[in-house]
Amino acid sequence: MRAQVLVSLPSDPSLGPDFSANLNSLNQQFVGHARVAKWQTRWLQVPVSARTCGFKSRLAHVRGIPINAQTLIISLEIIGVIGFALSGIIEAARKQFDLVGVVMVGFIAAFGGGTLRDVLLDRRPFFWVEQEFWVWALIAIGLVLPFFFKSQHIDLTEKAILIPDAIGLGAFAAGGTHIALISGASPMVAVLMGVVTATVGGVLRDVLVNEVPRAFHDHQPYAVLAFTGGWLVVLLSYLQIPDSLTVLIGSVSVVALRLISIKFGWELKRWKFL
Repeated sequence: MRAQVLVSLPSDPSLGPDFSANLNSLNQQFVGHARVAKWQTRWLQVPVSARTCGFKSRLAHVRGIPINAQTLIISLEIIGVIGFALSGIIEAARKQFDLVGVVMVGFIAAFGGGTLRDVLLDRRPFFWVEQEFWVWALIAIGLVLPFFFKSQHIDLTEKAILIPDAIGLGAFAAGGTHIALISGASPMVAVLMGVVTATVGGVLRDVLVNEVPRAFHDHQPYAVLAFTGGWLVVLLSYLQIPDSLTVLIGSVSVVALRLISIKFGWELKRWKFL
């Protein structure tokens, strides 16, 4: 909305030049104040996340959710990031990558799925761009963790990445589905966004270390669990369960099922061509 104020200068010469000068001065002051007010209005219209770029801005960016659910969603993002980052760092260290390679694989494993989700949902800024602190934290972990493993003589077996990978799977599947739902996506699209968030990072990690992605070849339920957990989140949301419980139950269920499937060796039916 633009406000225009018209000031008519007096045409009566008897009023004198001083009156006209004072009136022009007042007019200029008013225009100046109007410009400041217009700038302030535009500034207030900018999202809080764009003005602060801090951790609190992420909570304010998720609109329409109670503060406890906001905090839980951020916590799940952090847990998922740490889980997938650890899986990427461990896998790169097993392949004897240098420090740059270790950090890069951990970064892509942690942020790959969430970035693709944000692209598909047209959400800006990306969550790792908005939370720059976690980028620095991930770099620090990638630089320190390999030396820690070596000093403690920790054997980096293939099974070492399964637990952090399972934690990241559950956190991202439930959190990604919920974020898609509050962004206005349909239930099916929201579930698929949860699957994308939970699986793409692990797929990219395996490709970078020259492995066939485990999600495709180990025959254990992986993307299927993310898909199931996403529908659980949708169901609980439909039943009007509080958002915090919905996301928590969905993530814990996926993590538990993933660990149980690993322990008991559950496998999906193998596709055999005739």
